[in-house]
Amino acid sequence: MLLLIFTDTVGLGDVKQETLVIIDELLAELQQESNRARILILTVKINDFATDTLRQIAQQLRQEYPNIPCLLAVTCLREVDPNLTDDHPEYAPEYEKLNRALAAIEEDFGELSNSFVLLDFTLKEDR
Repeated sequence: MLLLIFTDTVGLGDVKQETLVIIDELLAELQQESNRARILILTVKINDFATDTLRQIAQQLRQEYPNIPCLLAVTCLREVDPNLTDDHPEYAPEYEKLNRALAAIEEDFGELSNSFVLLDFTLKEDR
């Protein structure tokens, strides 16, 4: 039984990556009939504002597959404010720098996602 199909789109829009091949493979997976649960998870690094290609692809996928829910996962929170490593805040942290960056991402991807989540994979020794 297959539980998860994961398509890593790291580097979408990067000249070194074969963006069209990645997209074609993803579309081929989505076009197959399936009774399995499906979700698109868009992962955006909080300080990455070069997301035009990802947004365009997400728009295309949402137009073609509007019934597949889309979760926006915002990562690397500590890169926006390195002071977060001094005092590990409760989820979700309320910091001006973080809120500004998150607002920009929500403006770009808000209409494409059903929900969003902040993720931080900071190691204990880095806190």
